[in-house]
Amino acid sequence: MKLVVAVIPGAVSLGAVVLGEHLRPEEYLGMAAVICAVALVTSSQMKSGRPAAGIEAAPVEHEA
Repeated sequence: MKLVVAVIPGAVSLGAVVLGEHLRPEEYLGMAAVICAVALVTSSQMKSGRPAAGIEAAPVEHEA
C-alpha cells in the first residue's frame, strides 16, 4: 500500500508535465489529502471484531 502513496501524486504530476497542464492549488491540496488518508488507513491497526469483555448489548423492544 505504501507504493500507492508514491504512485498517485507521481502519476498526476507526470500527466500534468506530459500534457503541459498547470495544476491549481486545490489539486495540490487534494493530492496531499489523498496521501494523508492512505497513510492513516495503512498505519491504523484494527483490533479484533469481538466486543469488549465488559460491554453487553441490551435487548431492543419493538414498538408497534
